[in-house]
Amino acid sequence: MKGGLVQLHQLDDTFGSTYSRRLAPLLTDPARKRTGRFTLELDSLAFGVTGSRGLGDRTGYENSRETRVNQVDSLTTTLRGRVALTWDDRIGSVSGFAEGAFGGSTIADIDEPIELEDDLEFGAETQLRIVSIAAPKGRIPLSFFVQGAFDTEFTAGLDEAGAKLPLQRIVRGTAGTTFGRYLMLKELKAGLFLEYDLGAEVGPLAPGGAVSAKTERVWGPVRWANLLDFKGYFPTPVDTDEDLAFTLQLRTDLGIVPLKRLIPGLSVGAFADMLLFQGKVDTNDGVRAHLLLGAALTYDADLRPPVRLR
Repeated sequence: MKGGLVQLHQLDDTFGSTYSRRLAPLLTDPARKRTGRFTLELDSLAFGVTGSRGLGDRTGYENSRETRVNQVDSLTTTLRGRVALTWDDRIGSVSGFAEGAFGGSTIADIDEPIELEDDLEFGAETQLRIVSIAAPKGRIPLSFFVQGAFDTEFTAGLDEAGAKLPLQRIVRGTAGTTFGRYLMLKELKAGLFLEYDLGAEVGPLAPGGAVSAKTERVWGPVRWANLLDFKGYFPTPVDTDEDLAFTLQLRTDLGIVPLKRLIPGLSVGAFADMLLFQGKVDTNDGVRAHLLLGAALTYDADLRPPVRLR
């Protein structure tokens, strides 16, 4: 491209002014000419071998309905992933999604499988593009989003006595802003949410704020991906030992794409996933953590129909 422009300038030294009016329409912001189309997003569909480790004393957290708060030390296999169908055009996007993670293991002297990871969420989201912010080496798209989701789990957790805890059933509405892809950043979201816990006997409404970020970097066949997901819950007069003040998930994945030409989205690698959490009452106001370490076979892809030529 550069060589061709240089040759044109050598043939016509007025190239810059003569052809500027012809070139300008071709160099306009492509977002303004975005063709609406569907995208099937397959995000981190993974099968892995995972080790679970609880960090710190769990006293005071026995009644928490957060699955990973009460998990025991174990080694097991897990399945996880996110699937979304998105309609995207120059104004914004609408998407429906489902994501989940599940792992179970059998521990010596215990007949029933022990949950390692258990989460299932369905939802829909609408984004409205607001502005594109100029930045070094590119532009950062800024959008407003509204999301509704139903957060549950595949199976109920167990307390220390082995009795089943109520199945998590949470309806959540979130609204805020989204910063789109820029350099390593895939997406940054910040907003306020309101949860309604269908299983809570006291204080089912829980307002709060959320921040999430995804980054990705590729060096040849090596892929490095990171996730930060924070949820902070505002204090209410009816808080109990079932309620958490915040959860913070930090996850990093490092993988190699062994068949880049044949299956570019398939990678093999290792990951570390830590959940930090804190309760709201005096009996569980200490910060605790749960750590997952493992290896996984992961597949990522964005499937789109071809763009129609005009």
